[in-house]
Amino acid sequence: MNSEQQKEEQYFVCFAYGSNMLIKKLRSRCPSAVKIGVCKIKKHVLKFHKVSKKDYSGKCDCEYTESETAEVYGVLFRIPKSEQTKLDEFEGLGKGYEKKPIDVTTIEEGKDTAVMYCATDEAKDPNKKPYVWYLNQVIEGAKENCLPDDYIAKISKVAADEDLDRDRHATEAALYNGI
Repeated sequence: MNSEQQKEEQYFVCFAYGSNMLIKKLRSRCPSAVKIGVCKIKKHVLKFHKVSKKDYSGKCDCEYTESETAEVYGVLFRIPKSEQTKLDEFEGLGKGYEKKPIDVTTIEEGKDTAVMYCATDEAKDPNKKPYVWYLNQVIEGAKENCLPDDYIAKISKVAADEDLDRDRHATEAALYNGI
C-alpha cells in the first residue's frame, strides 16, 4: 500500500448541506475537518422535515426525487476517520438519520464520492419547521461558502419558528453572529 492509499484510508469525505456547512459548527464537532470545496448533487431537494430528537424542531434533509432539475448545494469536507464516531453521534446516526454514499460534482474539481446524512422515512414530518437559529445557521453556512445567490434566497424563504428556549437560541445563534 502506498502512502497516498494510506492517507485516503485515514479520512472520509462528507457532503454537508445543512447547518454543518457553517464551518464553525462542523469544527465544533470535527476540529480537524478540512473544506474541499462547494458541490451539488442532482435529483435531491432540501427539506426541513427531519424531526430533531433533541428539540423536536425541523432539521435539514436531502431527499431523493426523480426530478432531473432538482439539486442541492453543499460543501465537501475531508474529515479524519478518528472523528467520524463523534460526527455520527451529533448527527443522530441510527436515530433518525442514516448515512449513505452519494456522487457529487464539485465546482472546482468535478465528480467525487462522499457520504451524507439523510433522514429516515420514520423521522420525517412535513409539518415541522426549523427554529430561526437553525435556519440562520444553514443560511450563514451557505453564504460563508459562497453558494449561489438564488439558492440562498430560496433557503431564506423557508418558514421558521422561534425557539422558546432562549438560552439554546442564544448559544446556537452565537455560532453565526458576527460572521
